[in-house]
Amino acid sequence: MNHEIELPKKVSQWKSQFEALLTRLLEHDIKPGDIVTIDISRTVFFASELTAILSAIIERWLSDGVHVKLTSTKIEPVDQMFRRNGFYSSFKNEPIMNDAYGTYLPLFSEYSQATEAIEKFLNESVFKNEHWPANSSLASHEMETINSAIFEIARNINEHSGSNRLFMCGQFYPTIHQLRFTLVDTGSGIADNVYNQLSELKAPKQTKTLLKNASDASRIDWATDRGNSTKANIASGMGLYDIKSSLLGHGEFTIVANSGFWKQTSEGRIIKQKMNVRYHGTILHLLFNIDQNRLAESSVKDDTMTTEIFF
Repeated sequence: MNHEIELPKKVSQWKSQFEALLTRLLEHDIKPGDIVTIDISRTVFFASELTAILSAIIERWLSDGVHVKLTSTKIEPVDQMFRRNGFYSSFKNEPIMNDAYGTYLPLFSEYSQATEAIEKFLNESVFKNEHWPANSSLASHEMETINSAIFEIARNINEHSGSNRLFMCGQFYPTIHQLRFTLVDTGSGIADNVYNQLSELKAPKQTKTLLKNASDASRIDWATDRGNSTKANIASGMGLYDIKSSLLGHGEFTIVANSGFWKQTSEGRIIKQKMNVRYHGTILHLLFNIDQNRLAESSVKDDTMTTEIFF
């Protein structure tokens, strides 16, 4: 069976555009042997870091025996972006074009256990990038946050998701002093993982009952609270709570898993919403403010700051 999928006109980190992209990609009942044609010709903007989402879904289709075709976009900025960030190279066997401005971080698709490859990617593509604020007084803090977040996510994929693939892409936005990352896996998803491991959680019975009946966004929220984890050993590494705490005053943290959308703003406001599409896996979007002046003036807020109750 043939499936034609036209990507949205604009794709960025906003919830509505996350939802539009996932809906277009997941609304079809695609089976092994089917042919999927992805039409990018009408897309006028596609945030480079979100290429990881598109790549993860395409690779899952390919591994299931689905035949995938791509129609190149005629919109020059989008076409050039896909040529420079490695997307066309991965799925159309086209050579990667030189990125004269050095803003695109190459698409990374690797086993989550490949720690040396992940470390090499971060060191060479991020921390040695001309747009990385190496001389900033808080550069070491940002470096530690990025390293810890990405290795924690890779570890979670190994331990919980039922998948062993990590998809990662990013972009520097020099004019607005930001670095944005997206990390994706195609495993069980954080919300489903919390639900499936309720019997093993070290939590009061009342909390387990509430989690059983909670929305996916609320389950994600619970997983990001201090001391909450589905790990057998909670102290086994930096958790989602630590990641969100380190980004307070320094950026934004967004999680999309199953039908849940969860976001923490730089000011600490928590947004929880239901997605109209269900994604089998987890998408994490990290936005880092790397303006040296803003970094020097900002500070991480106190851990006692109140957030929304997760129900």
